[in-house]
Amino acid sequence: MLAQVIPVGFMQKGILPITGVTIGTQIWSNRNLEVTTYRNGDPITFASNATQWIAAKNAGTGAWTYYNWDAANGATYGKLYNWYAVNDSRGLAPLGWHIPTKAEYNTLASNSASSLKSTSAEWGANYGTNSTGFTGLPGGALNASVSFEAKGTSGWFWTSDADPINSLNAYWRILHVTAGFLDVGSYSKTNGMSVRLVKD
Repeated sequence: MLAQVIPVGFMQKGILPITGVTIGTQIWSNRNLEVTTYRNGDPITFASNATQWIAAKNAGTGAWTYYNWDAANGATYGKLYNWYAVNDSRGLAPLGWHIPTKAEYNTLASNSASSLKSTSAEWGANYGTNSTGFTGLPGGALNASVSFEAKGTSGWFWTSDADPINSLNAYWRILHVTAGFLDVGSYSKTNGMSVRLVKD
């Protein structure tokens, strides 16, 4: 495993720099995305409560928030984004990185769930070895009913792939406390989920 500190575009606000870890033939970010602007510097809508999240949802606008609307969760788990932010043409990923495709997540999933999970207490007794350096955390999600769920039991990650059958949905993966790293299909684009990056 080779850790690489890779700077991102200066216009994009977030915690810098991103640390990339080599896992097989890919270089992944080792923490959840935390940017608050698109690659061109435009702000991503911040939803601090359910009303603001629903407004972004109804407008089909990119948005981010913290689990349970609480910034304290961001220090550990990063930010939750809807898929409109993931797919925005201004670019959610910093320069030199991209949102992983479903196929790229399939490659990552050839590693054991334990090797992808952090060694920290957030997983309870089912913590991982983190031998890949991916440092996956159970950051939970904000579902289509605008309810938070699964913090402490699973990490939910958007892919860049829309569902070709249901235009309202996009594909995602889940790293679960006991079930492993699962391909769970598609969910509403209005969900709030964590985002990881792969180096171009």
